[in-house]
Amino acid sequence: MSVIPSLKIFAWNVGGAGSKAFARALKLSIRQHRLDFVILLEPQISGNSADLVCDKLGFPNSIRVDAEGRKGGIWICWDGGKFSTELLSACNQHISVRVRQGRGSSWVLTAVYASPQQHFQSSLWDSIIEQSKIFEEPWILTGDFNAIRSPAEKIGSSSAATIRRCRKFNDRINSVELIDLGFSGSRFTWTRGNSVQSHKASRLDRSLCNLKWNECFPATSVLHLPRLQSDHNPILTTVATQGPPFSDSRPFKFEAAWLTHDNFQDFVAGTWEEDAQLTQALSSLAENLKEWNKNIFGNVQQKKRRLLARLQGVETRLSHAFSPALAKLHAKLEAELDKVLEQEELLWFHRSREPWVKFGERNTAYFHHQVNVRRRRNKILALRDVNGDWVEEPHALAALVFDSLARLYLQDDSTYEDRLPKNAFPRLDQGELMLLLRPFSAIDIHKAIFDMKPYQAPGPDGFQAVFYQQMWRVVGKALTDLAIHFFSTGSLPDAVSESTVVLIPKVDSPEFVSQLRPISLNNVNLKAITKAMTSRLKPVMRKLVSPRQSSFIPGRQTTDNIIVVQEALHTLERKKGKKGGLILKIDLEKAYDMLRWDFLRDTLKEVGLPSTWINCIMFCVEQNRMRILWNGELSPTLTPTRGVRQGDPLSPYLFVLCMERLSHMIDEAVKNRSWKPIHLTKGGPPLTHLFFADDLLLFAEAETRQVKVIRQCLDDFCLSSGQRVNYSKSLLYVSPNVCRQRADHFSRRAGIPLKRELGKYLGLQTIHGRVTQSRYQNFLLRIQQKLAP
Repeated sequence: MSVIPSLKIFAWNVGGAGSKAFARALKLSIRQHRLDFVILLEPQISGNSADLVCDKLGFPNSIRVDAEGRKGGIWICWDGGKFSTELLSACNQHISVRVRQGRGSSWVLTAVYASPQQHFQSSLWDSIIEQSKIFEEPWILTGDFNAIRSPAEKIGSSSAATIRRCRKFNDRINSVELIDLGFSGSRFTWTRGNSVQSHKASRLDRSLCNLKWNECFPATSVLHLPRLQSDHNPILTTVATQGPPFSDSRPFKFEAAWLTHDNFQDFVAGTWEEDAQLTQALSSLAENLKEWNKNIFGNVQQKKRRLLARLQGVETRLSHAFSPALAKLHAKLEAELDKVLEQEELLWFHRSREPWVKFGERNTAYFHHQVNVRRRRNKILALRDVNGDWVEEPHALAALVFDSLARLYLQDDSTYEDRLPKNAFPRLDQGELMLLLRPFSAIDIHKAIFDMKPYQAPGPDGFQAVFYQQMWRVVGKALTDLAIHFFSTGSLPDAVSESTVVLIPKVDSPEFVSQLRPISLNNVNLKAITKAMTSRLKPVMRKLVSPRQSSFIPGRQTTDNIIVVQEALHTLERKKGKKGGLILKIDLEKAYDMLRWDFLRDTLKEVGLPSTWINCIMFCVEQNRMRILWNGELSPTLTPTRGVRQGDPLSPYLFVLCMERLSHMIDEAVKNRSWKPIHLTKGGPPLTHLFFADDLLLFAEAETRQVKVIRQCLDDFCLSSGQRVNYSKSLLYVSPNVCRQRADHFSRRAGIPLKRELGKYLGLQTIHGRVTQSRYQNFLLRIQQKLAP
């Protein structure tokens, strides 16, 4: 991994560099960000005027392709005291230079200004493809590519022609094996139009790099800066100083590669404290493993280099004179190197979270690249606050995230009132209750551990399931004792219940904290307990939960809901006469995180679970101290007062049981004839709702009273459960035989936007009308993006 001082490359399509306003805006960026390279596109001036501008900016060194009249132009400006450059190629769409800082290794910078005319871009990419065959150094390309990678990168309709152009752009990027470095900040880099009708925006500017750059400079990030004096945002590419790969101060984290060492199992068995509690024994073992890793296991990269050097020396001596002893030594060193290479593969696979190793793919370079790409995507440099202003300063950004999650996990002051139907769950019979009350044993805990995926991210103690699975003969008794003690007393040590919350972006480049999904990384010992409880609950879930809920219930599939929804759409599309139908697609805000604990406890009582079970479940839910992992740093401890942990095996089942209370309310409204369902066939079963966890679809006849009934049901459920409907993200679809005026009236009464199509459901696009080739263009584009580096 190469190490270079912090480097900042600034690229901006300025649309004219001759004005004083431009100079002020650029000088502000230079002072604020301390730029090393400034790339200006479309400066619209040349010759002496261009020289004068570069001098005033404090960059006497420059390479330029002058504008043709008032069109085009590319400038690269830099500080000649820090960098030496060599011009490699230049034309009206790009400039490529080789850069060297002092005696360091070289790298290549390409400034891009792609022609707005699609047919002229072919020559640009022909040149880039030819250069990719020559350049062996790290290579970064930045600028205005005048193309988008997906319809999500623009405002406006995603026509078939747009999708084809996206696929063509992606094909070009993939053919050169380039990686999009992503971005933080504003979603678009080009904006035009001040009215709703004329407003257009796209992400036309970006930074790409080759695999060598991704390997050498993984700490590269891209930030979209505020738009000033141009219709383009400047983009700032930063290569941060790469610190040491390992640090003694970092939290302990078990490495799967340790399991391959011949001494590992004996070391764990010899240092394991059998008489201590599990949490204390794990903490002591973690300290011992840190020392063992430093003194015995060692640095894999150093061992690999040393073995390669020794092999080369042995082969040199064998080339002069054969010796049986040297041949034997060569075979021994070769076997050691193979073991070290296996350890290296496991290290990078472990960090990449990629499942390809299951299918025989053990390519270390692939996993290395995936680690760097995943880290870069998860690192967020800027978010908007509640006022819509960008926050970039690291401490302010961390505070914004912590405060937002603190508000999310803390119960508001609203009065709890359970307005939902009582005694609506089917009663559990004596056999089912006996199944739940049967004492847990070592077999239950053993099964829970070995049913876990071995390499999932660990909790705060750093140990993954693979450690328990491989070392069960040593640690199994302590874990079993902890679990059985919990089931008999209903309490656990505080360290077991702690969790680390990581924030996973729900969109490619989030702008708000609400676009980050909080996932709890729980300790494996806690997950073993809740997974054992989940295994007991599974057999009774089909009885407790109606067929309208398809998620997490044995024997029910996602496709069940998808097929029913498609049939419902087909029926509504063909409806004639005065009686129409409507579908409400309801979006719940942070559904898992806003669930009231008092509502959950009442729901468990309604289900009829034994009191010991209710107490154990509520202990696991309520005794939760969490710390947020943000850009590699842990926040202060946060103690929530509502919500269930996303990432815990028990949470989906608890949430589904709570959502079943809404199903009971709908069934009661149908029974009272206030809710009028739709029918897919004459005499067929009524269809009122379909649930898939928090994905809700509601069906009713197209009447004003039906909208009122549905809204009342939702309001009562939210008041009781703590849920909140995001009405702006929900949508209303009305069958075509309902006139537009009535449909608009329904939309106003519901407070939900009216849409002509239902959009995506459970990840698949719903089909309205005929199936055409254009419907699959977006699907193909998504596959292409998944396969890209």
